[in-house]
Amino acid sequence: MGILDYFCYAYLAFERRLKSLRTKALIDSENETEFLKLKKSHELLLARYDELLNNSSKIMYTSEILECLDDALLNAENELDILSPWVSGYVLSKKADRLKKLLEKGVVINIITGLNPNLLYRNSSIRAFYELERLQCEFPLLHIKRSDKTGGSNILLCDNRFYLITGFNLLGIDEEADAKEAGVRGQDPVRIKLLRKNFFSEG
Repeated sequence: MGILDYFCYAYLAFERRLKSLRTKALIDSENETEFLKLKKSHELLLARYDELLNNSSKIMYTSEILECLDDALLNAENELDILSPWVSGYVLSKKADRLKKLLEKGVVINIITGLNPNLLYRNSSIRAFYELERLQCEFPLLHIKRSDKTGGSNILLCDNRFYLITGFNLLGIDEEADAKEAGVRGQDPVRIKLLRKNFFSEG
């Protein structure tokens, strides 16, 4: 359970107990002491929650976005999820070895991507998609889903460690390209869970 999940459960538990104490016709000294302790704990929990919200995300730009992607490709331990509007053969060729190493150590990888809408680059995109499907046959932990309706979204989820939402095409733009993009990286486990459920879960 993440810290924000814990907050929700703890908050409700505190509220129930505080309400129980308030509704007693007479509060004896023992109940009053418990009430004051719970109230103090409740205030501390609220303060911690506000601190987490204020520090759980960071605006990033192109170079930091690429560092974030490299971090995920090098250090994912359990699950890596990537949503990218389209895939480039050149970019995939540079990332393929890292993807293979993750798969070999047992990391589940989910990739949702499509084909480049620009006809000049469509063949490269098609070749890249076939390469992904070939890797999928070799590594059952790799799950590929084709979608040409991602709406320009780019989402990266690395385990339950961090998420990245950006306009930078994670699988379609090379780091050498003169692309200026921004994104938001966060560590909120509740948001990671929601993004994984809404974009990468089956059904």
